[in-house]
Amino acid sequence: MNQDKPLFIVTGATGGIGRATAVALALEGKALVLACRNVNTAAIFARELIAKTGNDDIAVLRLDLASFASIRTFVDDLKALNRPVAGVMNVAGVMTRNSMITDDGFEQSIQVNYLGTALLNILVAPLIVEGGHIVFTTSLTRLVSRIPEQFPHESNFSQLGTYGRSKLALTLFAIYLTTVLKTAGVIVACADPGVVNTNMITMHRWYDRIADHLFRPLISTPAQGAQALLTALNATESGLLFHGAETKRLVSSLKDKDTFVNLLNNTLRIINREKK
Repeated sequence: MNQDKPLFIVTGATGGIGRATAVALALEGKALVLACRNVNTAAIFARELIAKTGNDDIAVLRLDLASFASIRTFVDDLKALNRPVAGVMNVAGVMTRNSMITDDGFEQSIQVNYLGTALLNILVAPLIVEGGHIVFTTSLTRLVSRIPEQFPHESNFSQLGTYGRSKLALTLFAIYLTTVLKTAGVIVACADPGVVNTNMITMHRWYDRIADHLFRPLISTPAQGAQALLTALNATESGLLFHGAETKRLVSSLKDKDTFVNLLNNTLRIINREKK
């Protein structure tokens, strides 16, 4: 194990797209940190990866994006490895049927998909080498979403609506990070994997069985969905959004400057409090 070899962090590495992303990176010989809430499942996956790829430079660190304290502990554990970071692949996400409030007082989907992910990358950014990458996973649901004034506080929960707002907010936050990290030479990008055959699209409703039979065979596999993230990881320019063969600038998601500024003010107020 080469201590000078930079690390690639994959959040949600045991899930569909995260798992496919980790496999692809391991096959390329990348040094990986599998950042997962369930470390036992992640450890089993790490052993499978090592056996499959022959790449034994794979570590497991616990990360629960629904807990700000867990995020801070993860970053401390990452620093203890004393290795540079080359990339952060932000894949972890949830879309819950019912609203749940975290111990930190935020709606779970908002904290995991947005606030926790934003805090994680703010804290990890100083460890990233020049030319390194931060890749955020966004979603098509951002296109039919809007950010209310009180966001990230969520007062009108719905399964798809809340998820879409979290992904739109993350895309807008990526625009902010492109500016903040420009002088550090860190490339920030978003990847939209499209509709992928994972547990994420299970709605826990009566029509799931019909959708499983008619819809799932027609959509992308996790490996296909991961391609957008892997393409983003190789971007040579910051501020791009990748979806299939299509590439857009992140600023195309910025429709309302006042909403953007309000979102950042509300978000940074929370992050600055929690990163200490």
